[in-house]
Amino acid sequence: MNQNIQNQEKVTPPFSTLRFTGMTVVAYLWSTVASMAIPEDDVGSINWKYLHFFLPIACALGVWSVGNIGHETGTPWWSLAAAYACYPLFWYVDESTACTVMVLVSAMAFDTLSKQWQTKPKPRKRFLRRCLTIGACALLYSSLWGSYLYFNAKITDGEGEEIPLNEAVHHFFKSPWWVDVKQSLVDTWEFAQQHGWYETWSQIVELSDPFGEQNAFKVLGISQMARQSEINSACRHLSVKYHPDKAKGEEEKKIAQTKFYEIQQACELLSNKHAKRRQKNQRSQ
Repeated sequence: MNQNIQNQEKVTPPFSTLRFTGMTVVAYLWSTVASMAIPEDDVGSINWKYLHFFLPIACALGVWSVGNIGHETGTPWWSLAAAYACYPLFWYVDESTACTVMVLVSAMAFDTLSKQWQTKPKPRKRFLRRCLTIGACALLYSSLWGSYLYFNAKITDGEGEEIPLNEAVHHFFKSPWWVDVKQSLVDTWEFAQQHGWYETWSQIVELSDPFGEQNAFKVLGISQMARQSEINSACRHLSVKYHPDKAKGEEEKKIAQTKFYEIQQACELLSNKHAKRRQKNQRSQ
């Protein structure tokens, strides 16, 4: 028995295709999710892109977590060093290629330099500590996805224009579809029965008002079929009518300011939308 343990200590565990594939897949997934979670635009007047420097840590942790499953173990330091050695690739090639190379080299470093047999039984941790560890990891992973959905995720409307998901959700809660959600769901189901689910999805995107167009027309009190001249006329009329300087009391002034701000936003949104459509039509011609 002692002789077998001594032999195990001297011999490096053989290469396992399954384990190596697992290390690369998990490391690539964690690195990608961490990269997606970093805001593309400034948030709070801070450019968060410097957090890309920590991507090799996510890569090394992915390699190390799979590499320590079962009777094999190893430290994360070699895989971490290899990952950071490949990090300059992000400056010269696209992110997907650089990430792939980083993951493969990190996994090879762990498999070649770090892994060894687990000769001593792992100490059994308390149930509560295990639950807390798993919960913390799950919370961190969910937070990364949440950051991606809030800051970077975008949806595309029927005209091929992209809008941030958080703005689309904000407009959704002001849309006519949400106000009368029960009836909208009934109409959607009936529409699906007649036209199919692909056409239904296009209808859902339109009804959810991701750009806030329908709400803008509602604020201005005009039809969605109104021409640009009618929109401009409504904007001028309502801007004069609800201008804060016309309000007398303090309470009336606050109400007027809120209404005036909504009108200005609606006018700007519809004007920008009209300008984009006109430019698109000119390019197509």
